[in-house]
Amino acid sequence: MPGPCSPALPAAPPADACEVGCGVERTPVGLRSGSAPGIASVGRLRGNGAAEDTVRVRRPEGPTIVDDAVRCGLLARADEPLPGTAPVAAHWLLVQDHGPWGRDALADGALPRAVRTHLAAQTARLDVRYQAIRRPDRRRRPTRAVFLVNLVAGWTARLDLLVEDLVDLDVAAVIADQPPVGAAAVTEPIVAVCTHGRRDACCAQWGRPLVTALAVLGGDAVWETSHTGGHRFAPSVLAFPSGAVHGFVDGVDDFWAAVGTGRLDLSTYRGNARWERPEQAAEVAVRRRYGLVRPDDIAGVTRTPTDSADGDHAADGDHATVHVTRRTTSADVIEEIVLRRRHLPDAPVSCGGDPAPRGTWDVIA
Repeated sequence: MPGPCSPALPAAPPADACEVGCGVERTPVGLRSGSAPGIASVGRLRGNGAAEDTVRVRRPEGPTIVDDAVRCGLLARADEPLPGTAPVAAHWLLVQDHGPWGRDALADGALPRAVRTHLAAQTARLDVRYQAIRRPDRRRRPTRAVFLVNLVAGWTARLDLLVEDLVDLDVAAVIADQPPVGAAAVTEPIVAVCTHGRRDACCAQWGRPLVTALAVLGGDAVWETSHTGGHRFAPSVLAFPSGAVHGFVDGVDDFWAAVGTGRLDLSTYRGNARWERPEQAAEVAVRRRYGLVRPDDIAGVTRTPTDSADGDHAADGDHATVHVTRRTTSADVIEEIVLRRRHLPDAPVSCGGDPAPRGTWDVIA
């Protein structure tokens, strides 16, 4: 019989993906997103216009392996803003690994040892961010999907390779100005939800129900992924080709309406992985100020030295001046955003961990 972690759709995950309680329940149509705290819902129409069942995702209320007092996701929701918290990486390599994944999804993943050794050496040498990905329903094909993402050059491409051919994958192709010959250009959304329970309990507990619900709406656009950075912001989601990173994702319908069409959900937007943290915070501020939800609404983000001629902000690492270029119908407009680093009370940044320093970037001008 299915265990307590078995979602109704599409199939029960293996134990490594559901180390803590997670639940998905069917309810009548009409309970939409935001109907109650901690609950999200999805619904679709059949071809004849009749509504299908709605799936509601509820935060688990049963026993968990981590006490709420040290659950990083709950602590972060209490006082840590999302802007400026995305991982920083301009080049990404996403490789389909059915799992199970250990704490380190590459070193302790399920790919052949020779492949793991090759990819670990190449991604470290070239400063390419590695993500393991897999299908929410654990579908397996003879080939493995491999996504190469270059946020600087602005391209994303896909290869489908036999697992034994991954040992010859040229990781340097990710940092090139153009995608490799033979790779298929990717322009449609890739939505990857962290479900890496071996890395942090919050990611399994809240990521797994979210990815199950999103897969109902998004099908093959939706993937599970390994640690994204910042599991305290779970459910944490990567979106490509844009490089957008989202956190605290609760409302499935509204979220998918945005990311499923390549736009940003500003209420959950942590920043773009291409930029450093202060630049991320400034970009989010400008987007929220003007309601800019398309990735190309922002043409560029640059940070100026903090010890500029006006001398207003000492070069102490706690201030930043960022210029964000937004596109308008007539011309590009440069917005100057001044930020100050505010230190937050120490708290665990991983479930069960010791209190650690935290901070956020506040817009002051």
